[in-house]
Amino acid sequence: MGLFGLNNRTSQPEDTERTHDHPAFRVGKLVADNLTRLEHRLANRLNQGQHRIGFEARNALLVMLGAFFLLYFIALLTQ
Repeated sequence: MGLFGLNNRTSQPEDTERTHDHPAFRVGKLVADNLTRLEHRLANRLNQGQHRIGFEARNALLVMLGAFFLLYFIALLTQ
């Protein structure tokens, strides 16, 4: 702020080498790597399951579910 004679002070950037050596950074990086690996494994399993079920069966199930809800809401509106 330049008002009232106050000066803006620029902060010095942190030393990234020192930050990367901190134990909390190493633990956070380890946790993030493990979570990413777990997420990739889960995504691969879900993709394999979807291919196993087949797209036609999934689409037929979604159409039946949509028709059920459509008929249900039509029945609610006509009462």
